[in-house]
Amino acid sequence: MDSATCSSTYGDTGARFMGELGGGFRLQIGDRFTLRLEVRDLVYTARVDAVNGCNSGDLKAMDDALRTGKKVTDANVGNGCNVKAFDGIDSSTHLNRSNDVTIAFTW
Repeated sequence: MDSATCSSTYGDTGARFMGELGGGFRLQIGDRFTLRLEVRDLVYTARVDAVNGCNSGDLKAMDDALRTGKKVTDANVGNGCNVKAFDGIDSSTHLNRSNDVTIAFTW
């Protein structure tokens, strides 16, 4: 299945930093009018280093295994990689979890 047409079913990228910065001022014009100017920015970490504990090397190994017709669990991955999270059928969406390997690896 093409990675552009299938939905992702599962993935844990861990906790990420997120914060908001802002500043502004308010100016009262007479008794009835107020002018407010403010600037805000949302700051977050967009880089994802691992999905389900699997780094890019693990995801490539799983993708290579799938492309050669093997099961995702046949791939040689590191100890921290939860390869079983990419195996089987998701019970709520009924999608094959191995589709997530290609999505996670190419994005």
